[in-house]
Amino acid sequence: MLNRLKRTILQYPAVSRFVLAAVLFVAALMLADVVGKHVKFIYTGFFLLLIATWILYRTENKSLKEIGLNLNLRNISFLFFGLLLGIVAFAVSTYSRTVYTGEQWHINPTIDWFILAKGLYIVLPTVATQQLIFRGYPFMKTVEVSNLFIANIIWGLLFALYHNIGGNPIILPFTILSFLISHYVFSASLLKSSTLCLPIGIHLGHNWSSQYFNGYSATDKGIFYITNQQNFNSWQAFLMFWFTYNLGFIILGYLFWKRKGTLTVRRVPQGFMDSKIKQSL
Repeated sequence: MLNRLKRTILQYPAVSRFVLAAVLFVAALMLADVVGKHVKFIYTGFFLLLIATWILYRTENKSLKEIGLNLNLRNISFLFFGLLLGIVAFAVSTYSRTVYTGEQWHINPTIDWFILAKGLYIVLPTVATQQLIFRGYPFMKTVEVSNLFIANIIWGLLFALYHNIGGNPIILPFTILSFLISHYVFSASLLKSSTLCLPIGIHLGHNWSSQYFNGYSATDKGIFYITNQQNFNSWQAFLMFWFTYNLGFIILGYLFWKRKGTLTVRRVPQGFMDSKIKQSL
């Protein structure tokens, strides 16, 4: 039995890696669910997935440096830089929508800065977990055995499915396209910076902003609130809403695509990018 398993692994090494990754990731998520019933720590799932990712790289005689998750000042700075990019991207999208609709911005006079800071702590484990699943080891392995374009399509679609997209079948293609755009921004930022900290930061900034940046009344918890809210009840209005909603990420995606090479003059970690990825940068 063991000999047969060994022969199968040697015959299909790439498939074996994906199967092992799936087993470890599912086991980590199931264990996180069990532990979460007894220990109220929202980072449990992330840390277990991080351990699973570390095991996957160790079985290839590599480390978490492959996706830039070794803690150093450079990687941590990219986390905060990404946070800023995510917030700015959301602000650009929201402002563009209000310019089109005539909605009005107001500064919230009852801002609770503690709630805003706590929001970062609450949102971080969710986005970090998603980045490990969709832009971590499985994504990089897909690039290695195919190419960057195919990897982006596969993991962009899986990213969309993960978010339970559905509803109106006419609107569905636009929803999928939105997730493909966001996935491209995350994957491009990973490859340009050589660290998963940057897409984690961008994802954190965007998701935090969607909950804490603006609301629609002075009693909401956002920094700003918007009045004269408009409805999008026609195709033209919907298309403008879709475009403005994604505008921040569209601009980020263009900037990452336009910039050749990495976002730093320092040497890229050894083994981080194979020739297939480098040719795409």
